Amino acid sequence: MNRSAPFRGLVLAGGRSSRMGTDKASLVHPDGRTLAVRCRDLLLEAGCESVALSLRHDQAIPAGLEEMEIVRDPVGESYGPMGGIISGMRLDPNADWLVVACDLPRLDLKTLSNLIASRRPEEKCLAYRSEFDNLPEPLCTLYT
Repeated sequence: MNRSAPFRGLVLAGGRSSRMGTDKASLVHPDGRTLAVRCRDLLLEAGCESVALSLRHDQAIPAGLEEMEIVRDPVGESYGPMGGIISGMRLDPNADWLVVACDLPRLDLKTLSNLIASRRPEEKCLAYRSEFDNLPEPLCTLYT
């Protein structure tokens, strides 16, 4: 990871939310903020210089996020979260990106800070390992 590169955040909010029945980015966290607003705020608190929001091509911008830089999936394309990550990284290919899914209600600043503090220059990405299946968690990851 290049510590001299811009350090940006990306909130993934482009899913269909079919299991939840409503746009998950607009769900309200117990602290009163929507999940997407809360993730944006956490990324800024963690030190990201700016934060972009990844949405489907046909998705409305969630309330409170109208001033964010918006990244949209290509029309007619659906590559899931990885498509959102790639589209976001195209905004600034030289940046290091801290990427989080908006539907991580237990995500906290300590988790992000620990991830950031663990990065090393030779790494292309840094992720937490899932306790469930021991695989890297791509939706809370640092990418370069």
